[in-house]
Amino acid sequence: DQSVPEQLEGSRVARLDAQRGHGGLLRASHLAEGDLGRGESLERAACQSVAALTDAEEWNAAWSVAEGFSCLPGGANASAMGHAVLLHRRRQFDRVWNVVRHLDDERLATYIPVEAVDAALAAGTDEARKRALAIAAHAEAMDPAVLVDLAGRFLVVGERARAAGLVAELRRRPSIEL
Repeated sequence: DQSVPEQLEGSRVARLDAQRGHGGLLRASHLAEGDLGRGESLERAACQSVAALTDAEEWNAAWSVAEGFSCLPGGANASAMGHAVLLHRRRQFDRVWNVVRHLDDERLATYIPVEAVDAALAAGTDEARKRALAIAAHAEAMDPAVLVDLAGRFLVVGERARAAGLVAELRRRPSIEL
């Protein structure tokens, strides 16, 4: 039995990437291994690995890692979220929603709240806007910086009540000073 990082490194996508001479995939594998070794979920490992690679402008390796998670048992959601992070970082907001709209709101709020809300708002449909509001309703699980980001986005699109709710959650927390 191979560990999840070994499966990632040995996947078909990883072998293709290695044949092309990209070194980013090995770095991402080590990032994922560290995350998974600390008990993080596949979703968290995928999002963090892809984010680190996109920060380094390793776009092809980021895609390979996101795709590689789909080869793992239970990795379909992690793969979708990794692809969402990649597309969001490339500012392809309109494409992100098609990748993640099948995922539940709580999962989106937990792992990729900014990407999911941006994608839903970019989709421009009433259903997607309702989903953006529903994703933001899980504010208790979000970091303070994410709450501020989302509050600003909802103010821009005229959702003052949701923005106020996010700020109220921020103020409710004892360590936050506005």
